[in-house]
Amino acid sequence: TCALPIFRDEGLPQPAAGVALSAELDLTASSDSYDRNDDRLVKRSSVLLHGGMYLAGRSAKETPYASPLWASHQDLAPLLIMVSDAESFYDENLELHRGIAEVGGEVSLSVYAGMPHVWPLFWSFLPEGRAAVNEIGAFLATRIGTEHAPMVPA
Repeated sequence: TCALPIFRDEGLPQPAAGVALSAELDLTASSDSYDRNDDRLVKRSSVLLHGGMYLAGRSAKETPYASPLWASHQDLAPLLIMVSDAESFYDENLELHRGIAEVGGEVSLSVYAGMPHVWPLFWSFLPEGRAAVNEIGAFLATRIGTEHAPMVPA
């Protein structure tokens, strides 16, 4: 997701579409979903520690390529946002969806209940992972004008 604002800001063509999967969008780690999902894989303390190392003293809110939630949401490629309601990044993904929709951008949000972080990686044994992979394939196929067949058997 951070590449879309870079393309726009550098005057480069946007890709046909993008997919944000369990995206870490805000290195302030300030959303309430960190508290609700504290028993999960990604912890606020880890995001603050590693994000702080990456930012090297810069403000997360003033470094939008590192924290795309704080970037302008204008003129971005169509975006599919996929997130689990049981992960720390849940609220910031919802906020990104709201922000893009508010400026008239083309954005789709798909929330999967109770899934672990980046659950589509487990498509070989997790039915929700297969469903997500097929959803991504269908979204991209419609944006690039190709026929879509399910990528993995349901």
